[in-house]
Amino acid sequence: MSLLTRIEWPLWLACGLAVLLNALAQISLQRANVQSLRDFSVWLQPSVLVAVLAYGLSFALSAWLSSHMSLSRLSPLMAGLIFLLLLAYDGLVLQQAISWQHGLGVIVVGVGLQLIVLADG
Repeated sequence: MSLLTRIEWPLWLACGLAVLLNALAQISLQRANVQSLRDFSVWLQPSVLVAVLAYGLSFALSAWLSSHMSLSRLSPLMAGLIFLLLLAYDGLVLQQAISWQHGLGVIVVGVGLQLIVLADG
């Protein structure tokens, strides 16, 4: 049984959006290259503002999802998808080398996510 048949569409879309927003927030913070949060002007950088907004929206969606899905499925699913997105960003956009260990980890995470989704709740 696939992921899309185990989770209702609105939940699936909310989960995907929360994952994308979380990844966007992490990428935005990396691009901001924040060295210290003591300087107020750091908080006004566009990348930091995007990160704060994206984290806030991701948090709100995650809070809503947590009342509609089992946390034992939701949390690893979202964490795994965020990991995969950020690894893809590193490899494809930043053109960083992806080691064989990372490649193997992607396979293990993918299999693990499928097992979590298929598990009877």
